[in-house]
Amino acid sequence: MALLRYYIDLRSYSDNDREALANKLESHAFLFTSFLDKFGVYEVYWDSPESISQSLGIPKRFIFTTIPQS
Repeated sequence: MALLRYYIDLRSYSDNDREALANKLESHAFLFTSFLDKFGVYEVYWDSPESISQSLGIPKRFIFTTIPQS
């Protein structure tokens, strides 16, 4: 299975929810990186056959293939 790179934007979540989802991402992703200049945006390399939305319940509208702006 190929590694797929995604950017996950959790900035709209509360601090507690963001931290909980980031911890789940970190434990399920092949590689997980946070951005120092975009707090709440994460780069994830995903190798699971299930999507991030299916696996972790993060809505698709927060999952990107390019870095979200603003």
